[in-house]
Amino acid sequence: MSDNFKSIITCDLDGKVETFSEGAQHLFGYSSEEVIGKK
Repeated sequence: MSDNFKSIITCDLDGKVETFSEGAQHLFGYSSEEVIGKK
């Protein structure tokens, strides 16, 4: 598996998404712009 498709998502202590990897974008079908900052 290519590193480009590893799904990595990080959240802050409040549960807001801080990072949303390219793999996560492919897996979940959302862009990082749509997800970062959301709970």
